[in-house]
Amino acid sequence: GGVYTHEGGQASGVPRGREGLMRRVRRWVGRNRWLLVAGASLTAAVMLRPSERSFVRFAKRQRESLATSAIAALGFHKFSDFGVASVARSGGRTFVGLFGVWVQLPELAGEWGAEEDLALIAAVNLAVTSLWWLLPDKRPLRAHLVASRENAARRPWSLVGAAFSHVSPLHLLSNLSSLFAVAPVLQSRLGRAGFLHLYLGGCVASSLAAVAVRGDGAAVVGASGGCFAATAFHALLFYPDAQYLVLGGLTLSGPAYVVYSIMLDAVRAQVERSNVSVEGHAAGALFGAAFFCAMHGGLP
Repeated sequence: GGVYTHEGGQASGVPRGREGLMRRVRRWVGRNRWLLVAGASLTAAVMLRPSERSFVRFAKRQRESLATSAIAALGFHKFSDFGVASVARSGGRTFVGLFGVWVQLPELAGEWGAEEDLALIAAVNLAVTSLWWLLPDKRPLRAHLVASRENAARRPWSLVGAAFSHVSPLHLLSNLSSLFAVAPVLQSRLGRAGFLHLYLGGCVASSLAAVAVRGDGAAVVGASGGCFAATAFHALLFYPDAQYLVLGGLTLSGPAYVVYSIMLDAVRAQVERSNVSVEGHAAGALFGAAFFCAMHGGLP
């Protein structure tokens, strides 16, 4: 049979090859435990998501249940299956079904709109950045909320997650202030979905560029790419009328202001030896320009 090892004079009774395989499995599980938990949770959510029929049964069991006519009128157009969760809306109320349970969502004061989108972006950025200061174990954050070559290959969502991590409160404030300066106008022109595509696309383009240029071992965080994408789109949208004020009281056209900002970052990176991702900022701006060209058929 197999080769056996002896520890402390006693035969272990475990074949050496099998013992090595077990060690490798334990190491793999240890390195990927968060991914395994997420995968198990996702699988459970998919298998246990409630059906439309279960929602009707749930409604009938409630003390303040829906009227019989409302239940009868409940059709597929009021029920949506999102794969991992179900959503039903009836009688002006919204219900979410997850892991076999239906829960009524609290009614919001007014409709969710563009301002709420920006508030959500700010809240998620603040929450994720706070985790870097609060959690003693940073390994889950480094695995899922940092852009690097390893993460991009094994966990592609980290290219988006990195945009919500910031190295300091000043870094976070700087990005949010530049984004919010142009976001309301872009939301009105592009719509809420179009603006989110522009912003998140710029973030991913920035992460990809930084990972490609900096190579193995580099780790990049921040939403600067999305902010530069939004700023570049805004600059082209209002060219040549809009003028941007810079240091010394000078005013520049929109495209000139974007180029000026990237060059200023490059100078700072050289003089201060900072880790500013100049290539990420440039990639975000180029994505914003490409987004503009795709929508308007070319440059202004």
